[in-house]
Amino acid sequence: MKKLVLLPFFIVYAVVVLAQNGLNFDGVNDVVTTGYVGVSGNNPRTIEAWIKTTGNYNGGTGGTQGVLVDWGQMTPNGSRSTFNISTNNAIRFEVGGSGVNGVTAVNDGLWHHVAAVYDPLATPNTKLYVDGVLDVSGNITIAVNTVQIINVKLGERCDGINRFNGTMDEVRVWNVARTATQIQNSMNNQLCSVTDPTLKLYFPFNQGTANGANATINTVTDFSPTAANGNLTNFGLNGSTSNWTVGKTLGQGFFSSAITAYSCGVYTWPLNNQTYTTNGYFKAVVPSLQGCDSIVTLHHFILPKYLITTTQTACESYQWASNGQTYTNSGIYFDSLLSINGCDSVRKLVLTIKQKTYSTSTVSTCDHDYLWSLNGQVYQQSGTYIDTITNAVGCDSIATLNLTLSTLDTTVTNASGMLTASQANAVYQWVNCFDFLPIPNATNQDFVPAVNGQYAVIIQHDNCTDTSQCIQYASVGINEQVNSTEFIATPNPSSGEIQLHFNSPFTGTLRLIDLNGKVLETYNLEARDNLLIETHQFATGIVLLNILNADKNSTQRIMIK
Repeated sequence: MKKLVLLPFFIVYAVVVLAQNGLNFDGVNDVVTTGYVGVSGNNPRTIEAWIKTTGNYNGGTGGTQGVLVDWGQMTPNGSRSTFNISTNNAIRFEVGGSGVNGVTAVNDGLWHHVAAVYDPLATPNTKLYVDGVLDVSGNITIAVNTVQIINVKLGERCDGINRFNGTMDEVRVWNVARTATQIQNSMNNQLCSVTDPTLKLYFPFNQGTANGANATINTVTDFSPTAANGNLTNFGLNGSTSNWTVGKTLGQGFFSSAITAYSCGVYTWPLNNQTYTTNGYFKAVVPSLQGCDSIVTLHHFILPKYLITTTQTACESYQWASNGQTYTNSGIYFDSLLSINGCDSVRKLVLTIKQKTYSTSTVSTCDHDYLWSLNGQVYQQSGTYIDTITNAVGCDSIATLNLTLSTLDTTVTNASGMLTASQANAVYQWVNCFDFLPIPNATNQDFVPAVNGQYAVIIQHDNCTDTSQCIQYASVGINEQVNSTEFIATPNPSSGEIQLHFNSPFTGTLRLIDLNGKVLETYNLEARDNLLIETHQFATGIVLLNILNADKNSTQRIMIK
């Protein structure tokens, strides 16, 4: 497809970015080295920053210090100035050989404003603030003599270790001891005045595209009068880590913005009415209504007057910035731009479109959890899970897992002399833990043992089988033990009637007795092999079945439901 666009004087593509960005450090090797030597000797200083981190910096739990700002050298003691996160994941200010620890953990993944103030004339001489509130005050107990050997660094100590893992924003270094009021009044706003001579370093980090491709933006601008810009080392500068990313939302101070303009050779910037005829970066300062300057950077490109070829590979679709068109098929596409001053440019796009893939897995298991080999995740609940990986052609592969965990509840409760399996609507078999043989007729959810001992239940439900832990049962008194050779009473528990089976014809007395010793019912039997007892008239609970004659006295416990 060809597109001819007639522009009267020049071609301009402009994108304005008003960013409140921050800089993310990966905790591995990211560091910013500035051009500022730092506050020296025993002079007062204040270090401020907004930070967001979830790192572990507590040595007692396997973590290491995470340095925010540092300068000087390691030896002798007292010759460096270090603001970091350390014990209990709270902030710390140290000089080598002595330091003051905070008490409030700042690694909860939320934004926190942190500040360290050293005032050699004050007692105590060190104060630490978290979110504008004094966290702790204490004394540096050795002589402070910070040397100007290693310039100010962000993200690691001067000996190259103890790296910070998280995002920083609004880093400020002052050569005065700021008060709590000053810190509170300015912490939630970007600074309007960048001419204050006591402000020695100021990085608002409002650069780049948050989480975007920022490979060329490897210098952070210092907006203090020192103008000691910092160099980014080892940053990936692409994605959500080790890159320019979303910073702390603050009130308006001054904003930096960027405009990219393409022309046929001559461009007049409406912002300042200046005309530019060369490629390059140009700046203008515009006061805002709030009285804070807006620093605008113009990146001027002069378009070449020949064929420009772009080769792109994309997944599913590709939007060509040249003409705003979206393409879903591979092919070669052209776009022609023509102006009356002879700035002709033909753009050629060589495009390859690749596709996503989709897959679905359905898994049913009796286990309590399931390890999905696709992503190494362990799931402990039934549900539908979706994960995205990269397929063989470099596009997304969308995998869906339909998971059913048919886990059984194998807990058993022992209450009022009755064992109850917590799992409902199942098949049950109670066993004696002595030999794990099935107990005859013990196939209900509830079970009242006739003999003290340890018991368990085998549960079957939804094609799954599991066995409970053995539970100690000690509710049968010494005079209530069952003579199992005399008679059998079923079912137990009973919900309406009890069937007694005697091992031999029984002549004697049968009594139903409650646990208080009251005789509920008496039956006189003559050579009986079995007996059916209706239990509807009795209250629910445990009763004793006792048979008695001249040579027999046997008792069983029955639960009436």
